[in-house]
Amino acid sequence: MTFASLVPIVLIVLCFCYFNVTPISNNDELILFGIGVSFLTIGASIFSFGADLSLGKIGNNIGNSLTKHKNIYLIFVVVFLIGFIITLAEPDLELLVDQINTNKWLLISIIALGIGIMFILASLRILFNINITYILLALYGLIFALAILVDQNVIPFVFDSGGVTTGSVSVPFIISLGVGLSSIKKINNKDDTSFGFTGIVSSGPLIVLLIYFIFANQKLDLTGEVDQVVTVGQTISSSLIETLVSTSISIFPILAFYLIYDFLFIKSKLKEIIHILIGILIVFIGLIFFLSGANLGLIPIGRSMGKSLVDEPYYVLLFSIFIGAAIIYAEPSVRILGEQVENLSEGIIKRKQLFFTLAVGNIFALLLSLYKVIYEINLLYIIVPGYILIFALALIVPKQFVAVAFDSGGVASGTLTAAFITPIASGMALEKYNNDVSLASSTSFGVAAIVAMIPLLVVELLGLNSVIKAKLIYKKARERIKEENENQVIHFA
Repeated sequence: MTFASLVPIVLIVLCFCYFNVTPISNNDELILFGIGVSFLTIGASIFSFGADLSLGKIGNNIGNSLTKHKNIYLIFVVVFLIGFIITLAEPDLELLVDQINTNKWLLISIIALGIGIMFILASLRILFNINITYILLALYGLIFALAILVDQNVIPFVFDSGGVTTGSVSVPFIISLGVGLSSIKKINNKDDTSFGFTGIVSSGPLIVLLIYFIFANQKLDLTGEVDQVVTVGQTISSSLIETLVSTSISIFPILAFYLIYDFLFIKSKLKEIIHILIGILIVFIGLIFFLSGANLGLIPIGRSMGKSLVDEPYYVLLFSIFIGAAIIYAEPSVRILGEQVENLSEGIIKRKQLFFTLAVGNIFALLLSLYKVIYEINLLYIIVPGYILIFALALIVPKQFVAVAFDSGGVASGTLTAAFITPIASGMALEKYNNDVSLASSTSFGVAAIVAMIPLLVVELLGLNSVIKAKLIYKKARERIKEENENQVIHFA
């Protein structure tokens, strides 16, 4: 997250407060918002710098080392452990889980188990070059079958978990593993196999959480309102201490795993180990500021704004337009996705076209997510038709577009969704149900699920558009051939 992506949030919050659209109960809340945004910006910058020094190198080193090992069982054990451990440190997931009353680390560990299992399945798909459409159809068929058996209260949170688990910590590992495993099989066109890793992995949390909630028979309630009056200083200090403990629990397993793996298989030089240790320390500091900033600034102000917006559908429309577009245009991962789609379509789909389409889609997703709360729409009435359309398109468009589409689900459902949009939906639900956290929890979640679904549709529709355009070009070229033996050469790909 960059300062540019936070500027629209700050401006919208200040404008809505200034014009009394979403009045703030006290000045301390605005002060904490300002401090939180500052912490977020500082933390994101520090984290990104440290991730380049450590997480990226760890992912590359492990990915490269796997290419030297032909033992398939060793590969599966390593990729499972990587998937499990990096999930513990994913900040967006922690921000989401922090908003419910539950055993936080139990739930995160269950999600991490699902991620680890799907790392193995995604690796199998690469090693044996299995069509990704068949895998995704089977996975989401299982997901919707399990959803029938579980309490409807937990479904929105379950689908949200899949949208936030593949973020800034896991992506470096996923990219390096995808490329590394493709190299093991000596695949000429790595795009056919390395794309889609994220899409498969993000289904893991949905499956394991649904199975867990079927047997646990547990409901999820939003965290209640804090009635105790504390000073700004006390709030900041308690948040930093709590985040320090939480970050230690999440970062230590990554460091311990890598040091053991490096000692056994890589045997890096001491200088490189020291550089990675320094990078991990920087990541640790960055995460403390990052998570504290979200908990101090975005989550509380989001809930306050949501309580005021629940009776103002028109302002919800304005909010969705401004925020939806701003998130897409400020998100660095959207630029990477734009390059991938432009290459896959051989220039038929331009990056600007993708940006505009994603922005419109994200506006629609935010609007649908927040109106879902206002009008009490069941999340499955949105998700099920959406995925039916997605898989219908998957049978038509080239499989590269299907893989990239499912990888793109996380480009818009990041930190801002988990730490700001979801709390707005929570605030709206709490106000609607008079602070009854049990009733509110069944409608407040689902934002990340809807936001993550829209890019899938957009990329596949653009893929379908590129196929149609290509056929029209070839049709026109054929029409130019007037006679069978005409002396001209026309190439058809």
